[in-house]
Amino acid sequence: MSQKGGSLDSLLVWIESFLSDGTQLQYEDLMEKKYLFNVLQQIDPRPLWSEPIDECLDQASQLHNASILYVQLLNCYAETLNQTVLLPMLDLNAYVNYEEDRAASQLEMHRLLMLFLGIAIQCKRKDEFIAAMETLPDEIQEDIMENYRTLAQHLVRLDAAEARTGGAGLRKCCNDRLDCFKKYSEAVEEKCYLETVVLHSQAAEESKPGSSPTPPSSQQSNPADVAALDSANQRAAQLAAQLEAKTAEAVKLNEKLRRQKDKVQRLKATAAKANAGSAQGVKMGALNEEIERLKDKISKFENMEKEVYTLRQRQTEFDFYKSRVQELRTENSQLVEDRQHFEELLYSSRRKEEDVIERLVECQMRCDELAGLREADAERSRQALEAAASAGGEQAVARIRELEAEVDRLRSTGSTGAAASGGPSASDDKQERWKFLEVKKELVQTRRELAKARKQAETDAQRAKRAEAQLETATKAGADREHELVGTRQSHEEHVRDLERRIHELTNQIVLLKRKGSEAMKGLREAELAEMEVMFQSVQELTSQVSRLKNNNKILRQSCDKLKSEVYKIFTIEQENERLLAENRELRKTKAADSTAQDEWELVRKKNLQLEVENKKLRRIVESLKMTLVQIDPYNKMRYHYITSL
Repeated sequence: MSQKGGSLDSLLVWIESFLSDGTQLQYEDLMEKKYLFNVLQQIDPRPLWSEPIDECLDQASQLHNASILYVQLLNCYAETLNQTVLLPMLDLNAYVNYEEDRAASQLEMHRLLMLFLGIAIQCKRKDEFIAAMETLPDEIQEDIMENYRTLAQHLVRLDAAEARTGGAGLRKCCNDRLDCFKKYSEAVEEKCYLETVVLHSQAAEESKPGSSPTPPSSQQSNPADVAALDSANQRAAQLAAQLEAKTAEAVKLNEKLRRQKDKVQRLKATAAKANAGSAQGVKMGALNEEIERLKDKISKFENMEKEVYTLRQRQTEFDFYKSRVQELRTENSQLVEDRQHFEELLYSSRRKEEDVIERLVECQMRCDELAGLREADAERSRQALEAAASAGGEQAVARIRELEAEVDRLRSTGSTGAAASGGPSASDDKQERWKFLEVKKELVQTRRELAKARKQAETDAQRAKRAEAQLETATKAGADREHELVGTRQSHEEHVRDLERRIHELTNQIVLLKRKGSEAMKGLREAELAEMEVMFQSVQELTSQVSRLKNNNKILRQSCDKLKSEVYKIFTIEQENERLLAENRELRKTKAADSTAQDEWELVRKKNLQLEVENKKLRRIVESLKMTLVQIDPYNKMRYHYITSL
């Protein structure tokens, strides 16, 4: 199960899925190599704002890469997704200090990987990345989504915020925040670099030839470089001391300059008080009284504006009633259209009912026709059975049996007589033969008749079977027709009931619509009457207000004429006041010529300019010393941006 807010382990598994070779990452690999930059290039292929370092074996290079990565992520949110992240900024010191405090470093890494996840789920290739996530185990997928939900709570769209606030203040604040982070990262990077330089310098000073272990090839230095480094450090310390002294002196001069400015301000205040105590103060008092009277007139004019505002409010109410009447008319027209629509539905339902009734009549006629066919088939079958019975099959069989018995009897008689007389006479034998032939002929004829009767009986039986089959088919068809007729009748009855219910509902709706229409017409008439009454009252009030405004306008014109004359008087007084002020300035110049404050201020300003020039020279010297330190120490020949605190 995932913990609340998501965990770092699931994000590490997700980052490993971006590696094509199936490498299992260690936490140190993320800190010391460019794996995260490769993942970012797959998610956001835009070029980086600065070039990272391939192998980060020290904290300075790790700080450099972390700042580039974090700024690139925030730029992607702002420029590509139009969002800002309200999470706390990345703590670079805790991020790179993973050897001493692994928990704090993992917390910062967790926030950094959450930013990766937010971009992957919202970018243009989000379907591809989400499909890759679905191949991970269910617990890891659930934990990854918990991480994204935690991040989504701290995401704000810049366009929505600007629409609410009506300005680009949030975007400017985010840009300033990002610039501050860049400066902070550069300062931390410089601090880490200087600490590394100091440590290596101390190690070089404390080490003795032959006794110290051999440093790596990137950190070896000869004695001449060590001596140059010591001299450079001493020179830097001297320059720093001089800079501090000059800074203290500049602070003192600024304090002195501030006191001189305060003194000048006090002199100006004294001169102003002196001017107020002169005779011109009386004229200024009169001017103030005139200004008060003008303010009273302006307040009266504001009262008139308030009255005009009330009239406008009444006009607004009148427009509201007018719009309400228009809405009622629109609603009434809509109700009329609904009524016409329901009438059309009623007409169409009646037409459907007539069609169903016609179909039901046709079905009834077809059922009657099938019943007649069934009765005719039954009659034909009965006739066939009677014909087969009347064909005489049983009588023919009985006749054949009688003839066979007669033949047997004659044969037995002939044989008995021949045996008794010792041989038949010629005449008797001829008669017997003739009789035998006649009997045999009659037997053959009877057999032929019997075969014909049997064949006729078989034919009649087949006809009877066909008639029975036709009768059965007709009976089955009649049953189907009856079943269909019953189903049709039931559906027709249900449809008729639905139509009756629908007709009843439509009738109720029509009655309700008629009632609403009558109420709407009544309300419309009342609204029109109220509108006419309000309009009449408004016209009367506006007429009275117009007459009153005309009178007020006349009074205002008279007041304006008076004000013009008074303004002319004020103008003349101001000219006199300007003349007096010019005389006052002349007096002030005379006082300034007698005092030495201005000269001292000029001296202080010149000295401050000299200090600024010296400060710039010292700054250039410090920069050159730093470049010398980099050239002397090969270990620090990496990409580095100097940030001075001077």
